[in-house]
Amino acid sequence: MERGNQAGQVVKRANIIAPDVEPGIHLNIGCGAKIWPGFVNIDFPGNWSGLKPDVECDVRELLLPDNYADSAYAIHVFEHFYRWEADSVLIEWRRVLKDGGMLILELPCLDKVIGQFMAAINDKKPITDQQTMWRLYGDPYYKDPHMVHKWCYPVAELIEMMESHGFKDVHYEMPKYHVPACDMRIVGTK
Repeated sequence: MERGNQAGQVVKRANIIAPDVEPGIHLNIGCGAKIWPGFVNIDFPGNWSGLKPDVECDVRELLLPDNYADSAYAIHVFEHFYRWEADSVLIEWRRVLKDGGMLILELPCLDKVIGQFMAAINDKKPITDQQTMWRLYGDPYYKDPHMVHKWCYPVAELIEMMESHGFKDVHYEMPKYHVPACDMRIVGTK
């Protein structure tokens, strides 16, 4: 489904179905057009969607107190940071979580993207941009530098990175918001 934003551009409509969560404070970091009811929706001012989030800030430095949230979701956000920014982003997002709070990341999975390339090459079929190039570099449809992907992680690297920053019970799950064939979901607890 498509719709126009405030600038008159046609943009893709994001999945707006919020996850079922227990009562508490839940963050939707880098929400874009995913304004989830019952969540604190956070994105930078003037984000691509034209929708105003609850909190406007650079999501690398959340304007929230320590030990604030029960969970934080970042659905297709983490790949928009350079690799050298990623550690400080995880530290910041962990800071705002309560003890026992969960961080849920969904993003492209390098392991699966490579698998998509290899399957196309082995089967002598065309490479599907949406499941390969867009996962690595971002969807060119947006024509917005904020929507460019800056890194693509294999599962093991992201799990190790989260564990190195104090997250516990870090594990892989099937993604719920994008394409299981080329994306991943990594969950960790503070």
